[in-house]
Amino acid sequence: MQFNIHTHRKTRKNSLFNLRIGIDADMIAYPYYFSVGIHPWDIDDIDIPKSLLKLTDYLMQENCLSLGEIGLDKVCGTNLEYQKEVLRAQLNTAHDNNTKVLIIHSVKSYQEIIEEKLNCPYEFVWILHAFNGSSQLIEQLLKHGFYFSLGSSLLNPKMKISTSISTIPLDRLFLETDESPIKIDVIYKKAAALLKLDLTQMEAQIAHNIQNVFGLEFSET
Repeated sequence: MQFNIHTHRKTRKNSLFNLRIGIDADMIAYPYYFSVGIHPWDIDDIDIPKSLLKLTDYLMQENCLSLGEIGLDKVCGTNLEYQKEVLRAQLNTAHDNNTKVLIIHSVKSYQEIIEEKLNCPYEFVWILHAFNGSSQLIEQLLKHGFYFSLGSSLLNPKMKISTSISTIPLDRLFLETDESPIKIDVIYKKAAALLKLDLTQMEAQIAHNIQNVFGLEFSET
């Protein structure tokens, strides 16, 4: 089994579709697994109070597995302090709805994300999606309990993650396609090769991580 933890493309099985509130069409009846959140790119363009109410509606669905992607982005142009306010409001909403897993977007803001995690009064699993950092950054983030989801950057040998992936403990690892048209099996094969694992070992490890973090088991059908 190969599970795609983060994709913007609707697929029917073994994946987590990312729903951006205020951007994607209303999908309150979406029948497959999904995550949902207010993306930092969208904060200036949507009604935040109404979006938080909609977030509650989505988080109440049994097939909504996580809050995200949410986070901080120093490049998008939105005031960083306002981004933090919206992030915290979403964390409160997730806590109120017994959501335990976060899919985190971080652009040039890892230190700020660490600070938000340290100051958060709730227990969540924080997964950094589309991660592409150095071994030194990975070691720093591991000290604070983060998980890592890796995607198409693995395919580019010039990207930091293609060499630093071995720093990530296997039980802290997930794989994704994000917005890329590349299929998830390509990511799995590349991750396995970089880690010197058989593909079946890679699949078994991610399946174990999915069960451990999300409490789910996935079949081939």
